[in-house]
Amino acid sequence: MLELRQFEENIHNNVTVKHAIEKLSDKERVVLVLRASGYTQLECSRIIGSTRAAVGFIQKRGLRKIRAHIQAEIDDVVIRSDYDVHP
Repeated sequence: MLELRQFEENIHNNVTVKHAIEKLSDKERVVLVLRASGYTQLECSRIIGSTRAAVGFIQKRGLRKIRAHIQAEIDDVVIRSDYDVHP
């Protein structure tokens, strides 16, 4: 039973992250994918035609949006579980 619960949690987590990524702007998504793939901020800036500093801001803003979305999902689950009636 624990394996099924862990599987369900993994699916929920993957869906939550996918939804968070979908809410990003195209530029935020591209920067985060490039950075996760090992590109430096300077390399990213050349690819997207921006400055290295702008890439840093875009990256930070994208990560902040993802964190906020995931935190909202966690808060929603906690609130719902607080109101669930357990026999």
